[in-house]
Amino acid sequence: MDCGRYGWCVVFLIFSGLGRIPAYSQDTLRIIDHLHRKEESWLVRKDLSVFLVPRETETIKPNVDILIRSSYVPNGKKLLIGQVADPSKEELKKSFIKNIQTIPGAELLIAISKVHPENAAQERILFINNQLLVGFRAAPDSAYLQYLMHKYGLRLYNSDAPTEGKVLVFSCQSHSLSEHSGTIAMKIAAQEKENVLFAQPNRINLFEPQGSHDSYTGDFQNPRGQMVSCAQLLGEHLTDAHVTEVWDQGFTGTGIKVGVLDFFGFDFHHPDMSGQLIPGWDCINNSPYDASNYYYTDNTQAHGMAVAGIIGAKRDNNLGSAGVAYGARLVPFLIDGSEASVVLAMQKARTTFDVDIINCSFGSYFESPAIEAEIQNLVTEGRIRNGMPLGIVVVASHGNDNYNDMDYPQYPATYAQVVSVAASTPDDYKKTPSDQWNTGAPWGSNYGSRLKLAAPGVCIYTTDISGSSGYASGDYISLQKTSASAPIVSGVAALLLEKEPHLTWQEVVDRLTASADKVHSDIYQYYGDQQRPGHSIQVGYGRINAAQALSGKVNTFAANNTQASMLLGMPSLVADILPVHYVLPADVSDCKMIITDIHGTVLLYVQLPQGTGDMRLDVSALSRGIYFVKCFNNKTSITKKFIKSR
Repeated sequence: MDCGRYGWCVVFLIFSGLGRIPAYSQDTLRIIDHLHRKEESWLVRKDLSVFLVPRETETIKPNVDILIRSSYVPNGKKLLIGQVADPSKEELKKSFIKNIQTIPGAELLIAISKVHPENAAQERILFINNQLLVGFRAAPDSAYLQYLMHKYGLRLYNSDAPTEGKVLVFSCQSHSLSEHSGTIAMKIAAQEKENVLFAQPNRINLFEPQGSHDSYTGDFQNPRGQMVSCAQLLGEHLTDAHVTEVWDQGFTGTGIKVGVLDFFGFDFHHPDMSGQLIPGWDCINNSPYDASNYYYTDNTQAHGMAVAGIIGAKRDNNLGSAGVAYGARLVPFLIDGSEASVVLAMQKARTTFDVDIINCSFGSYFESPAIEAEIQNLVTEGRIRNGMPLGIVVVASHGNDNYNDMDYPQYPATYAQVVSVAASTPDDYKKTPSDQWNTGAPWGSNYGSRLKLAAPGVCIYTTDISGSSGYASGDYISLQKTSASAPIVSGVAALLLEKEPHLTWQEVVDRLTASADKVHSDIYQYYGDQQRPGHSIQVGYGRINAAQALSGKVNTFAANNTQASMLLGMPSLVADILPVHYVLPADVSDCKMIITDIHGTVLLYVQLPQGTGDMRLDVSALSRGIYFVKCFNNKTSITKKFIKSR
């Protein structure tokens, strides 16, 4: 079966007519997923359990697995409640559908793919529902939208979406065995090429959280910073992201809003998070999500709360830990792993909530053209200040499978505009499966040429859902893996933007990467790639250093441990002429200069002669916007920004 580039195949989708029935008893069935070495508790009806075949006793077959969801759960929210292994057997399918009709609000969802497009070892099932995503070449006007919806039987899922960019989510109004979201998406892609870049069914379980918690939650609590002493672990904690130094300078992230796109729910009344979390959006049900209207999709999990606490938990209240940017405000966006929920979260973050930074502690080895398009919108159209889009900083976890991203890239981390973050250990190495820092099953951080930064990812003390809900019975847990690393970087970005709020997203990325510590330079080759001077495949441009990021220090460690003093000066743009003055020391050779736009597209390339020089560049052909001038060789680089206002 050819699943195509994005790993989805066309299959059938069934809906059943449902009537009102009395309440029924519920129970939990534990299903073991050997492939991903995890267990999931799915809420099921006891009298339907005969149809729920545990995965360890039945081989899952492609394109026949059915997922059941029902609105009959607390607060009317949807919840996964079961699975049938082989409805292709006619007698089983008839009985199954007959019983499903007794579940209020149920819908049947059919698997569309189970094979990773590049690696059979990453085999997993993806499901679609009645939604589809359409990416347009330009934001569609109302007339074309009406035409499209009428022709293909669609309904716009998010009524605000026409003003929010070029990716829209639709619901299919009617279905049959021969006409469903997969076939409709194919028709749109084939028949609307003039206006449409892509159309695809919504994969409802595409993304997964990239972290896990540990049980040793009370060893050491520091109300000032993100620290914990793990008595079970060997070795010394040498990692220092230099966050407290920035606090001592008075920077806490005040005035900055960080969007936290995450799973399971957020506790607005947690003693360390009350007031830190501000109203956000429920992107599963497309509705407000705030202190008076929040819920948990699974009250035994707390991934979103743990991530949020690392960014912005309160400081100096003698409780738990403190977030990296405890003065920032956190905007929660509740997602369920579907493409549609993440698209909606990104759109809302950019428009309705006007966030400065987005944290994505989740990932998938399947590409998503819809998410890629939305990230492009975030950096080119988001964070408008004084009429100019400076771009939202997007931070994401790089993954926990010890994969090289050239072989198995994880998304959204490896999209070019994203700050991808690996996990470093307390002794400042990349986390590997064979090191001494495993507290459970061995794991390693993903790595590679697309990686931007590393940040601590072992035993990070943070917030749980308060009380008996969440990961543990207390209010705090220790989070590990790249889900914990990404929010540390998001917090540092918030500190930087408080100090310099007019930086563009690209300038923030440049500052974070240029100022990172080149840890273990005796082992990691930071200057082995001429296309990425200062970059290693193990930890990217280094381990995050908050103090150096805010000071503007450029850490350009070279092979001889000396720093070349390249200088680049640019007076103001005058009448479409950009004057450039450069100074290249005698030991700096083979230097180039480029001009790029905010997307990173190279518009001008010049080989600079050695020594000192002046240039007058005609930029009259450039449109209004933000541009960058970068001088670099294989050891060092320097970047300046200019704005063309007319």
